[in-house]
Amino acid sequence: MRAILAVSAAVGFGLCAAAGEPGKGPARPAPEWAKNILEQDYLGYKFELPPTVKKKHPRLPYPSEKVLEWYRQNPKDQPADDPLLMYLITKDRKHLDQILAWMKTPPAGRNAGRWRPVWALDWLYDELPEDLRQAQLKKCRAANLGWPDSEVCPTQGMFMNQCGLTGMAEAIVAWEPGDDEQLKAAHRRFFKVFVPMWHVAMGPEGGGLSLPSYHYVHSLQSQIVGGLELWSSFLGEDLYRKYAWMKPFGYQPIFMTLPHMGTAPLGDSRDECGMTSGTPYKHGEVFTERYDDPYMRWFAHCLRGGQPPQRPVFKFTEYGVGHEFDPRGKALKPPGDGLAPERFFEGWGLAAMRSDWTEDATYALFKIGDINTNHTHCDSGMFYIYRHGDLALDSGCYSCGTNHGRSYSTLAIAHNVVTVYDPADKFVPNDGGQRAVCAEHYGSPTDVEDYLVKRREVYETGDMLAYEPCQEYVYAAGDVTAAYQCALSGGADPRQRTRRLETMTRTFLYIRPDYFAVFDRVVALKPELQKKWLLHASNQPKVDGDVVTIERNNVISTKPGKYQPDSLAMMIKTLKRPPPGGRPSDPEYFQYECHGKLFCKTLLPREHRIELVGGPGKEYWVDGKNYDMVWKVGSSGQIPLDGDPTLARGVGAWRAEVSPRGNGNNEDLFLHVIQVGDSKTLARMAPVEYLEKDGQVGFRLTANGGVYTVLFDKTDGVGGHIAFEKDGKKTIDRDFAEKILPNREPAAANDAAKP
Repeated sequence: MRAILAVSAAVGFGLCAAAGEPGKGPARPAPEWAKNILEQDYLGYKFELPPTVKKKHPRLPYPSEKVLEWYRQNPKDQPADDPLLMYLITKDRKHLDQILAWMKTPPAGRNAGRWRPVWALDWLYDELPEDLRQAQLKKCRAANLGWPDSEVCPTQGMFMNQCGLTGMAEAIVAWEPGDDEQLKAAHRRFFKVFVPMWHVAMGPEGGGLSLPSYHYVHSLQSQIVGGLELWSSFLGEDLYRKYAWMKPFGYQPIFMTLPHMGTAPLGDSRDECGMTSGTPYKHGEVFTERYDDPYMRWFAHCLRGGQPPQRPVFKFTEYGVGHEFDPRGKALKPPGDGLAPERFFEGWGLAAMRSDWTEDATYALFKIGDINTNHTHCDSGMFYIYRHGDLALDSGCYSCGTNHGRSYSTLAIAHNVVTVYDPADKFVPNDGGQRAVCAEHYGSPTDVEDYLVKRREVYETGDMLAYEPCQEYVYAAGDVTAAYQCALSGGADPRQRTRRLETMTRTFLYIRPDYFAVFDRVVALKPELQKKWLLHASNQPKVDGDVVTIERNNVISTKPGKYQPDSLAMMIKTLKRPPPGGRPSDPEYFQYECHGKLFCKTLLPREHRIELVGGPGKEYWVDGKNYDMVWKVGSSGQIPLDGDPTLARGVGAWRAEVSPRGNGNNEDLFLHVIQVGDSKTLARMAPVEYLEKDGQVGFRLTANGGVYTVLFDKTDGVGGHIAFEKDGKKTIDRDFAEKILPNREPAAANDAAKP
C-alpha cells in the first residue's frame, strides 16, 4: 500500500509549495533525474566547440563518395528532380546553372525558397561566383534565426512548423572562427533549449516524448532528427550515441500503431483507419540506421510495403535536412520475435499494450502524465481500447480553433475519464473536467525551467506511480488529481477550474488477451459534487442492467482527397507494394472491416445509474449544448464534418455515463471490468463477481480456462493483489508493484546506441 499526498510538496529547486490546504494541490516535486537535467544540461549549459568542428565547407550533412558512386553506377535511380544532388553525382554544368538560377530567384514553396540555397552555399562554397557567395552569406547572417527564444522550445508549434532548422543551418554555414555571435545563438537554442526539453519529456533513459499528436509529430521529428544530423556533421560528433536516451523515441511508431496498421488516437490525432506510412513516420529510417535496430528496421520495411530498399540513399526532407542511410544487408526482426507487446513511455506517462503482434490483437493505451506540448488534450487518466476497430475511444474530431475543438474534443468530457461537476465552475463549457492546460487554451512551456519550475503547477497534470509489465498482465496506476486542480484553481483564471478534489487515483489492469479492469478512487471536497465515469463509443451502446455493450459491425474508410489522401493502411497491413506511381486506386485499400465487441460491467458504485448521451443533436453534448464538428472555417463559415461512423475518423458520437445514486458522498469508488472480442463469436461476457476483503475491493473473473482473483487497495488507490488458479493450481499469486518497473527488453537487445 502506498500513501498518496493530496497536498502540494515543495519543489527543491525554486517552486513554492501550496499551503497544505486540502484540495489546493498537488504539485509534486519533479523527479531527481529531471532536476539533474535542469541543473546540468539547462542551467549548466556552456558554449563549447570541440576540436573536431568543421571549419571548412561542407559543414552540413553531405553524401559520402560511396553513395555518389552508387548513383553513378545506377543512373536509373538518380534523383533527377534534385539538381543539387545531380550536380554532385554528374558534375554536369547544366545542373550547376540551374542551381545558380534558383539561388538568385528561389523556387516557390513554404520551405524550398529558404533552405535549399543554404545547402547549395555550403556544398558548392568554393565553386560559386564570389558575388553570389557573399550575397548568400549576407542573407544567412541577417536571418538571426527568426524567432525569439520564447518560441524555440521543441514543444512550440510555431517553431516546429516554420522550419526552425533553417536558422541553425544558416548559422553553421555563415560561421567564421572568431565571429561566434550567431553561432552561439543557434548552439544555445539547440543544446540548452531543445536537448534538455527532449530529455525531460522522454524520461530519464528515454522512454517516449509527449508528442503533439500523430498528425503533427513529423514536425517535431524534423527538429529531433534534423538537429542531430546538422550538429553531428558540423561538430564532428555522433550525437545519437552521445544522447543514447533518444533511442526509445524510435520505438514509438511501433507501439503507437494499431494492429491493422492505423494510427492510435491521442491528442489531435483522430484517424481510426489511420496512416502509418505518412508524415508521422518519415524519419523512422534515420533512427533505424543510426541506432542499427532490427525492430525499427522491420517497421520501416512494413511502411515501404514489405520491400526494404536495396540501395543507399541520400534525400532531403520537407523541412530541409539531408540524410544518408544504407540499409543493405542489415538485420530486421518482426516485433513478435522477442519485442515485448507493451511499453511504458515514462516522460509521456503513456502505457501502450497489446495481446500480441498480429492483426487480430487487442490493443490498449493508458495515460497519466503532464501536458507539455501542442495539440495535446486534457486527457490525463484516459484509456483507449481497440479490437477490430475502436471500441472505447477518444471522442470528437480534430478541428483546431473551432468551437468543437475548444469546447469539446480537447476537453476531458471527450475522453474516457471521470468528471466532477461543480456548478460554481466558471469555465465555459463546464464539463466537470480537467484544467484547460492544452495549447487550445493555454500554451506550451518555453523551456525546461518554465516547465519544471516557473509554471510547474500549471503543466503538472498527474503522475504514473506504478507500472508492472509481465507476460500475463500489465498493471498501471497513478494520481490524476493535478489534472483537475492546482494552486491556481479557484482563482481569477477560469481555465484552472475550481478546487473540487482531495484526491483522484486511477488503476488500469490488462489481463491478456482480452480483459481489463479500471479502478477509480475519487474523493471530492463536497459530497454534492457530481461524479461521472465516462465510456465513449462510435455508435450507440446497449445497456442491460449493469453491463454496457459496444459492438462494431461496419466498414470504415478513408476518402482520398478529403480526410487523409495518403491513407494506405490496407496496403501496409497486407505488406503489398502500391502500384506504379505510388498511391493505389483500388477502393479496398481505403477500407477496413470493424467487427469488435466490448462488454463493460459496473461493480462499483454498488448503487449506480448508467445513462447514455449521444445521437442526433447530442453527439458532442456538453453543459446543455451540442458542439458539433467542423472540419475548417472558410469564406462560407464553419463547414460541418459528417459524423457518419463509417468514415475514417472514429468520432465517438455516444457515451455512457456511470454515476452514484443517492445524496452524494465525498468519496466514491468506481470499479469496472471490461471484456473485448470478435463480434462474430463473442456472445456474452465472462462471469464476474464483486469481492471485498480486508480494505480491498475487487472481483473474481472466470476466464482463460481458470479463475482470476483481483483486489485493489481502496484506501489509497494504488496496489493490490492478483491470483490465477487453473486445474487446481495457482500459476499467479502476487502483489501488484507499487513503483514503476523497467520495460521488458528483448533478450538480445541491440546495444549499438550505448555511449
